[in-house]
Amino acid sequence: MPRYFSSVRRKGFTLVELLVVIAIIGILIGLLLPAVQAAREAARRMQCTNNLKQITLACFNYESANKFFPPGSMSLLNSKGSLTGSNQYSGWTIAILPFIEQAQLVADYYDFSKLIQSSYVIDPDINAILRTQLSEYRCPTDVSDPTSRTRPDGGQYRDAELATGSYRAVTGRLDEVKTGKGSAANPNLGTFDMPNDSMDYVRWDWRGVFHTAGHVKRSGAASIVAQETPASIVDGTSNTIGVGEMHKVRCTYSKRAWPLPTLWGYNYGWYNKSVVLTGGGNLDVHLRDWNSYCGTVISEGAALRGWGAYHSGGLNFSLMDGSVRFISTTVEPGILAGYAAVSDGATSMGSL
Repeated sequence: MPRYFSSVRRKGFTLVELLVVIAIIGILIGLLLPAVQAAREAARRMQCTNNLKQITLACFNYESANKFFPPGSMSLLNSKGSLTGSNQYSGWTIAILPFIEQAQLVADYYDFSKLIQSSYVIDPDINAILRTQLSEYRCPTDVSDPTSRTRPDGGQYRDAELATGSYRAVTGRLDEVKTGKGSAANPNLGTFDMPNDSMDYVRWDWRGVFHTAGHVKRSGAASIVAQETPASIVDGTSNTIGVGEMHKVRCTYSKRAWPLPTLWGYNYGWYNKSVVLTGGGNLDVHLRDWNSYCGTVISEGAALRGWGAYHSGGLNFSLMDGSVRFISTTVEPGILAGYAAVSDGATSMGSL
């Protein structure tokens, strides 16, 4: 036979070679995915940091225009001449809208004929504003549906569907005790986010920058709780936290499931502001072990005032000097609580 028919070689991979290549590719993908996920989370955390920087800058721009920082919330007087939680009509998130390029959104908000009709009725025009999802108030790591809306558990507008958010203002610090809400025997009680009789027994040096402001009953007499200024932050702006993250899901207490939403435009109670509790183990307990922690605080309501995020190892807080700090979940909450107050003597963030 002719020589050119004597030898024929077929080119290709054997089955063993193919399996080896597939295995190598699988290993490389396995090594690459964690790096990709870490890079994505780093980018999300950077965006969250930028959100808090812009929020804090907006608070300073508000201060430049008004000579004081925005209030945690503001309330209308009731028929007895004192403020009630049910009539909290505005707050820090509403106040800074013009300074985060949302002036149009807030333009029609302060129509009091629509704003407060009764404790539990919301005008459709106001509801449309508070249903608006704002990227400025949402951390990219927040796992909740960014298009979702949630009903609050109580207070004004309890039947309204409101937009969720990821950030809460710091109203101050709160001692972890069980002597009863509003007890005169304990001077450390006080939530700073509800201008009612619980303010009677507040340690005033434990207030935060974004407490509720207005005319309140305090120490047995009517008085004005003023909004804070840079000068009133006695501990220093670099030692005082202003806004932090809260985008956890729920805790259970007494066999009842409590949703824990942050509702950016809902000024009642703790839905867009919180105190920092002083006890109960490190911050990781506050964030992740709510089933046991909820049973150790003053009341169910106090358990709902908290902080949490889906970042690995901690969460972001803005400082009142305009910077943002990532706080580890291993920090003891009593230490963090010192930086929630404007004048309790905590003057070094180094311990965080």
